[in-house]
Amino acid sequence: MRRLMVKIHLLIALIGGVFIVVLGLTGSVIAFEPELDRLLHSDISYVKPGGKSLSLAEIGGAVSRKYPGEPIVAYLPSQSSDFATEVILSRGIVAVNPYSGEILGLRTRGQSFLGFVRALH
Repeated sequence: MRRLMVKIHLLIALIGGVFIVVLGLTGSVIAFEPELDRLLHSDISYVKPGGKSLSLAEIGGAVSRKYPGEPIVAYLPSQSSDFATEVILSRGIVAVNPYSGEILGLRTRGQSFLGFVRALH
């Protein structure tokens, strides 16, 4: 009986340990999500600084013309002069050049490595 209890205890500890390791690793990745996101999507995350930034209304207008009928959920203004402004839609995140209003690309939610990590966490 004691041997069975030790094996059950070991099995529960291993399963719990795997769970804790997965939570720790995915949490570490999520902590650096903005930096990793820019690294993985550098083609649409960076812009060449130039001139005066457009207003959020102008950026929202550009996004609405490109994705008509899609409601804008939020704006994430660029935190650096060489970062794209991000506009959150229900289906994903649109990267916009804050100087020209050019739509750089759309990242759909959950269809990337970081989306998978967030879902796993």
